Amino acid sequence: MKRRLSNIIIGLDQFLQVLIYLGNYTPDETISGVIGRKIRANKANIVEKGICWFLRLLQAKQCIKNIDEQKEKHFE
Repeated sequence: MKRRLSNIIIGLDQFLQVLIYLGNYTPDETISGVIGRKIRANKANIVEKGICWFLRLLQAKQCIKNIDEQKEKHFE
């Protein structure tokens, strides 16, 4: 049951990422992964930095830990 709930939450996160970023990134990537890549490339806006700061309260380095390295080379 715990695993299912985790999968549902990740799926919702990926779905929201597609809606928020209008499909500009791969659909299997989470919001924190996209923001982590944008922060690493110094392209994150103030709202994205705020989201990442909030996520740090839940898990240290949340945005950086969720970067999908395979997608890193495709970042604009």
